[in-house]
Amino acid sequence: MTALSLVLLAVQVTYHLLLRLGWRRALDDARAFEGARAEVPVSVVVAARDESARIPALLDALSAQEHGRFEAVIVDDGSLDGTADLVRNHAARDPRVRLVPNPDPKEPRKKHALAAGIAAARHDRLVFTDADCVPGPGWLAAMASALGAQEGRGLVVGVGQPLRRPGMLNALQRWDAAWAAYTGAAAIAWRRPYLAKGSNMAYDRAVFEAVGGYASMLSSLSGDDDLLVQAVAERGAGRVRFQPDPRAIVRSPSPETLRAWVRQKRRHTAASRHYGPAIQVHLALYHGSATLLWLAPVATGGLGFAALAARLVIVALAARDPLRRTGHTDLAWKAPVLDFLHACFHASIPPIGYFFGARRW
Repeated sequence: MTALSLVLLAVQVTYHLLLRLGWRRALDDARAFEGARAEVPVSVVVAARDESARIPALLDALSAQEHGRFEAVIVDDGSLDGTADLVRNHAARDPRVRLVPNPDPKEPRKKHALAAGIAAARHDRLVFTDADCVPGPGWLAAMASALGAQEGRGLVVGVGQPLRRPGMLNALQRWDAAWAAYTGAAAIAWRRPYLAKGSNMAYDRAVFEAVGGYASMLSSLSGDDDLLVQAVAERGAGRVRFQPDPRAIVRSPSPETLRAWVRQKRRHTAASRHYGPAIQVHLALYHGSATLLWLAPVATGGLGFAALAARLVIVALAARDPLRRTGHTDLAWKAPVLDFLHACFHASIPPIGYFFGARRW
């Protein structure tokens, strides 16, 4: 057991070195379009279903975008709560906004709705967000600049973060999202992208067409983001890059109860059943070794405690820059507690999502 603690620590050190190097490479790579302004025409595509309480804020945020050349295609996915009427009323005031129906409202509904929006889009550069998001005024300009800076066909992964609220659940949600941005960016830099946020991504229509759209992903309820970015990389359909510009961060409300968040994360992690074998192995090895290190003090005493303490120092140092860039510096002093809760989360919810999937959105 003593040797196992050292092996687990060695695995964690190796991964964190690769993550750190990848994060720095992703930031360096983004300097190619940092501060640039590309007035390329883009279509914003949003799938909306029963979002009458939240979509007005999104529509106002879209109309306030600094990027001038865009249209917003809002796909009504069979809403029953007046969402479509709200979009129509807003479109009467802002002709850049259009409402289109989802002609194929069946599971996986979001993929069918997004495909309808892509088909209806007038421009070949496409930007995506969710109906409950409120992007800042510089969001579209930053994403369009990153997409316009691509040589040939490209896909841009942006950062999605929860809005800040009091409470430990929200702290864990924000920690999870900041860590996802960090690991996702590092994987992109190593040309092994596996993670994206459907609330904040952009790509050329040719990229979508080159992977056959969502046709190969319809067996998964979620995964219009992760599975797509993996397909693009695997098939060489375009260059995947990361956009770290603070203007490009998209924030949205997070589930207010643990039960709702677990249901959301179970749906998200269910898509991992369709990840490539190499990605599954890396994720299992990284998260599994992190979780086992929390058990090391019980199994091996002092040496296990020392190995865990060493990992916590590494995690605290690694988290500083992602937390600063995503606006979550208040979480830094909670790092040990949040890392423990994160380990518990990864020991339970992803395996449930992987083995049992998700039955509903």
